[in-house]
Amino acid sequence: MIRQLFLHQNWVFRKKGDIEWLPATVPGSVHTDLLSNGKIPDPFFRQQFLASQWVENEDWEYSCRFTVDKEMLERDQIELVFEGLDTFANVSLNNIPVLHTCNMYRQWKAEVKQHLKVGENILLVHFQSPVKTGEKYLRLAQLTYPANNEKSETKVSPFVRRVPYTFGWDWCPRLVGCGIWRPVYLNGWNTATIEHIHIVPASVTEERALIKAEIILKGAYRSRCFLSVWLNDTVLAGSEVTMRKGEQTEEIEFVIERPKRWWPNGLGRAHLYEISVVLEDEARRVQKKTIKTGIRTVELLQEPDAKGVSFYFRVNGIPVFMKGA
Repeated sequence: MIRQLFLHQNWVFRKKGDIEWLPATVPGSVHTDLLSNGKIPDPFFRQQFLASQWVENEDWEYSCRFTVDKEMLERDQIELVFEGLDTFANVSLNNIPVLHTCNMYRQWKAEVKQHLKVGENILLVHFQSPVKTGEKYLRLAQLTYPANNEKSETKVSPFVRRVPYTFGWDWCPRLVGCGIWRPVYLNGWNTATIEHIHIVPASVTEERALIKAEIILKGAYRSRCFLSVWLNDTVLAGSEVTMRKGEQTEEIEFVIERPKRWWPNGLGRAHLYEISVVLEDEARRVQKKTIKTGIRTVELLQEPDAKGVSFYFRVNGIPVFMKGA
């Protein structure tokens, strides 16, 4: 089974170049940490956000100390996982670079077993200024993209994969920051692990739904494993898998009789099934991962009509009016 060690304690931060480290909250952001330490005024009161504009032009460092025991280090693989880093960051573990990031919206992982030690370890995240980094990409592109929302003469937001409203919008001030904004943890596992499950309805009728499970696995080494798909306490399908080191994708098809469909708001109940995937090696159950999914069909209809070509959606065969941004 996977052993997970969350790294949410003992964090400190500082502006790059400063001597003093201040307490930080993870998950969080540099603006909330500065506010809690009395280093900036409340940016949402009157126009006090103007007193925080300097934050976006600085690099920031976050660090924590954590303890790893012998049992964790005996796992075949140990990964450092950041569910979200905002945005340009260089990560080191015990003074060894392990990760470079450039996207706020995705998960980041690094294999770190060889860099860990029993006892105390030090994790350091160096965030580069998103504005100055964006300016570098702007110069390289030699081209300015539209960004009318951005409250700055130099429009860098199109070059930075982070939440755009923080660059300024009609409903909020400009507060361009950084931080470890989602959970961070170590994952230790043996043999193999289930990385992701994607459920795809291949065909759906009132009598039966043929479903395809696309399963991304990651192996520690070459081995023989068995994958099975479960609905509650009932096994629906299974397959023997030859694992290799690294990622691979396996597909398993299964059937749900007389499926209850998922419907959008106003058309019916949004029924969800709990689908589990179990991974076993020759000796034991390695992992069980469960997700919720709805069975439905979604079609975009673009057909000739009296005014040209239609553009509308059908969900489970029923035309649905889509509205909103």
